[in-house]
Amino acid sequence: MNQYVNQSLRHQHTKLTFNDTDYTRDLNNNDSNVNAPKTIERLEELSEYRNKQRQLESDDEDDDVIKLKISDQDINLDCFDINNIDEPETNLPDLLIDDVELLE
Repeated sequence: MNQYVNQSLRHQHTKLTFNDTDYTRDLNNNDSNVNAPKTIERLEELSEYRNKQRQLESDDEDDDVIKLKISDQDINLDCFDINNIDEPETNLPDLLIDDVELLE
């Protein structure tokens, strides 16, 4: 029996097809048919259109960001105001350095 089923499946060819009609239903449960061609050109056109829509929505979201303004004054940062957190800081008074052991 299994051998017959396996041979039958091998000889069967399946083909995926689409029709050009989409079925829609509105809020009042009214059904309607919409002509929607499934050609490569049309699908690419829809893809580009939706991509542009997503980009515009993303740009709109960025515009809604509220920036916090702390001061109107310019702040001048010099080399002493920038700290590297990757390296251990050893700016301790000499009195304390004798009691500290850096482990690496």
